[in-house]
Amino acid sequence: MNTNCHLNPEWLNIDSVVRNELCTQCGACVAMCPHDNIVIERDEHWRFYPRVLEEEPCVKHCKSLCVEICSGVHEDSSLWKKQPIVERDYEEWCAGPVVKTWIGYSNDEGIRSRGTSGGLITGLLVYLLESGKINGALLVGPNKSHPLEHDIMIARTRAEIEDAWGSKYYPMPIGKLFDQLMNKKEKYAVVLLGCLGLLGAKRRFGGERPGDRDPEPLTGR
Repeated sequence: MNTNCHLNPEWLNIDSVVRNELCTQCGACVAMCPHDNIVIERDEHWRFYPRVLEEEPCVKHCKSLCVEICSGVHEDSSLWKKQPIVERDYEEWCAGPVVKTWIGYSNDEGIRSRGTSGGLITGLLVYLLESGKINGALLVGPNKSHPLEHDIMIARTRAEIEDAWGSKYYPMPIGKLFDQLMNKKEKYAVVLLGCLGLLGAKRRFGGERPGDRDPEPLTGR
């Protein structure tokens, strides 16, 4: 087994994270894998967890990028981090510095009446799309075949954005589509819950792939 290229052979791939119960179910590892070797599956409790299909590509051709991006491992500096983050700086490192905060609501009565907490994020996404500031938004939308479930999607029209109104307080591996946002000619918004783990994974994803541009996150819904 050639482990010379691996920073920590004991954490060869994302299966180690799942075995150690550190997975945050964000899905970013799927997008990071250069070999399409990770799938998302649901367990008996309908939670989303990644699984490596074959170990050979991890051993011979990869540098454990799925672990490098993982938020669960980065929660514990003794496991994986090459440069441990000081605990007091962790929140700022994940989400960036908080310069100001605001409260508000959509001034579109239709959006405000349907949206959660005034439809602020839906209204903002519609404005950004229609003003040409973004080409789309990565978000959790409806599953029309199974109304009690949700789908991860890149919304490119006002109708698709409005169709995804409302909060979804359920773990969704939205990070598995991060790689589809890395188009230098297009701009995207990413709608996330205020989860530091997922924000951290998104931040690391942009930094791990040379030339990739980091899309801007919008938290809340």
